[in-house]
Amino acid sequence: MTITEYNELVDLLHRGHELDFRYDGKRYFLEKIGDREYEFYDMTDENNGILLSKTIARDNDLVSTFLSEPIIDGKSFNEIYPYINEYYIE
Repeated sequence: MTITEYNELVDLLHRGHELDFRYDGKRYFLEKIGDREYEFYDMTDENNGILLSKTIARDNDLVSTFLSEPIIDGKSFNEIYPYINEYYIE
């Protein structure tokens, strides 16, 4: 994912969109729950999604909170986005 794609993604997340992406051979899904929470799933086995984490908004900025929290192997989305080649924004 390029920096331009990343910036577009951040804008769409702020508008309430959800994200499906592949990283390091696995598929992940970010689902928005209400206005102040995300649930982040490992969807590699589509029939058995595994909840990996929940992000709750601090200071009303849910997107920034998610992007900076560790989500995969201690790394945040901000750290892994350059290695994401396949993604879909819902």
